[in-house]
Amino acid sequence: MAGASRVLPELKAGDVDPLGALISTVSLAVSLVTLWLTFQALRLPAPTVTETARALALAVKRSESAARRQLLGDGDTVIDVHFALIPAPGDPPTARRGTAGARSKGRLARVVGYYRELRPRRLVVTGASGAGKTVLAVELILGLLDGRADDEPVPVRVSAALLDTGAATGDAVEAWLVRHLMEVYGLKRPIAHALVAARLVTPVIDGLDEMDAGDDPGYDSRAGRTLRALDAYQDGRAKGAVVLTCRSTHYEALEQARIWAAPPARVEVAPVSTPQARAFLTARVTDPARWHPVFHALRAAPRGPLAQALSTPWRLTLTAVVYEQRTPDGAFVRDPADLTTLDTPEAVRDHLLDLFIPAAVALSSPPGGAHAHQVHRWLATLARYLHTNSATRRALGGRPLSGTDLVLHELWPLAGNTRPRLLTAALTAAPFALAAATFGGVDLLSPDLSAIEVVVITLYLVPCLTAGAAGTTIWPEPVRVARLRTAKRLRGLGVALAVGLVLGLTIGLMVGLTDGLAVGLTGGAGSRAGSRARNH
Repeated sequence: MAGASRVLPELKAGDVDPLGALISTVSLAVSLVTLWLTFQALRLPAPTVTETARALALAVKRSESAARRQLLGDGDTVIDVHFALIPAPGDPPTARRGTAGARSKGRLARVVGYYRELRPRRLVVTGASGAGKTVLAVELILGLLDGRADDEPVPVRVSAALLDTGAATGDAVEAWLVRHLMEVYGLKRPIAHALVAARLVTPVIDGLDEMDAGDDPGYDSRAGRTLRALDAYQDGRAKGAVVLTCRSTHYEALEQARIWAAPPARVEVAPVSTPQARAFLTARVTDPARWHPVFHALRAAPRGPLAQALSTPWRLTLTAVVYEQRTPDGAFVRDPADLTTLDTPEAVRDHLLDLFIPAAVALSSPPGGAHAHQVHRWLATLARYLHTNSATRRALGGRPLSGTDLVLHELWPLAGNTRPRLLTAALTAAPFALAAATFGGVDLLSPDLSAIEVVVITLYLVPCLTAGAAGTTIWPEPVRVARLRTAKRLRGLGVALAVGLVLGLTIGLMVGLTDGLAVGLTGGAGSRAGSRARNH
């Protein structure tokens, strides 16, 4: 205790006045409570549900606009795919109960109007892999957000894999949405729960067909339990609004299990026609003359291997990205005529996938100047991790590891089940342990420690043990680091530093002014940042 020996060189444990120490401690507690109450009085009022829904709509619009750009590559041309209503199996009265207002046909450009006419507003979008289901869902979200009124729900895209399928109830859907709003959009639990309870959030659920390893899920599969939970999801006396995307074969297997009490309207996305494919490429590429061999092959064999391969928006977008790649001097890297030499749809698919990563890397310039082979290796590692999770149904801490979703703060099991947690605990506790071990050269095992030394060492060791325990938590709640960009947050930091100053001065009188101030100010700022991060 170097600081203590300088400030109070003759102080002994018996010389401390117990009554004075008690009064000082109570005074410190009163001061801290007063500062906290002052801070609470200065806080801005919490936003209303309507204001939060408005802010959420803006955040969703930004997020889905970015997703739309990623799905469409470097262009914004959308294929106006058509879809048709597919009758549900079973007795006609039961099958029609959830499809009031559904028209027999529709198309992407008018999907918002199609959805608004449904009663209840429940829609299942099916189609082949790459048929444009996700693009249609994104267009629906953005269309619903355009001109949204304050009393209309905000469509939010969520992953089916994150639903707790252990409880196939409507409450499970609510808990799922609340958790998504907290983790993705940073809402506090009470306001997220209020939005969901008021049905001001419409879930747009993607990835139902990726919840189970096989292609023939049954009633008690993860996808089946998800449908049972959605079937129980209510909005008052009516069924709660929901949009769902799924591959056709997967959804048809689920339909055979007769899960829905009132099957929602199901539409099937039609394949892209040859004229649509030609029109898309003509509008999307910079030099249509280069594509004449491809256009000729599509006209000559509208059901040939090339036409079959390019019958989905996804593969057409891949084609445009791959064959529009240029060198720095503007020369095209590849000739589209190469596509006409491939004799099967599978050969066209594999050819496009092999070339997509180099083309995408050249287009987007990854951070750090990563090369295409590095990106390929990273993606292979992630794909292998997801495949292993899906095939083995691996679980950790009572939670199944996703075989479909890449959530940044949940990817640590890539490095093993135990090592990352132990390393996190050690790194988190190390600063506190180091300070406790080196504070003034105190012998922590000495029987002659004074009361003051014990108190100060405890102030170091408690955060050390707490941080170490927190580091071993398997699934900690994600936090957001607070950014000091608003007057409110700057004011909060000022109050926290004031609290730390009072605490530091108090410790300083006991163990040395310099050491005490350092501990107090660092602790005050750190606790403030941690508190704001947890609340945001």
